Amino acid sequence: MTAVWLLPVVAAEVTAASGGFLVPHLPDSITQLSTIIASYALWACSVPVAMSILVILLLRMALYKLPHVNMAASCWLALGPIGTGALGLLVLGDAEPEILIANNMGNYADGIRGFSLITGVMLWGYGLR
Repeated sequence: MTAVWLLPVVAAEVTAASGGFLVPHLPDSITQLSTIIASYALWACSVPVAMSILVILLLRMALYKLPHVNMAASCWLALGPIGTGALGLLVLGDAEPEILIANNMGNYADGIRGFSLITGVMLWGYGLR
């Protein structure tokens, strides 16, 4: 097992982060709201799987040995899902308050934004460690 197993999972995280960048350019608030919800759902489906793969990968390296020399560069791939997951949450948390207020769900805006900020910073810190 190498960190290359993370590559299919990162695609959903990149799509979620892209949704946060795309939302301000969409025409109406219903489309924006559905894009934000879909982006959060994609994030929630990919980040736990990526973290699970990272745990298995670290356990494999602890119990056995490091990957072969020609696969050593794949060790840096572990930073991809952590960084993209943090970026996705920070971008989505920044984009969602106006959309929720426009759709009469402004009561949830601060809570979701706070969750996105705290979780994004935690992932960022995990990547720095």
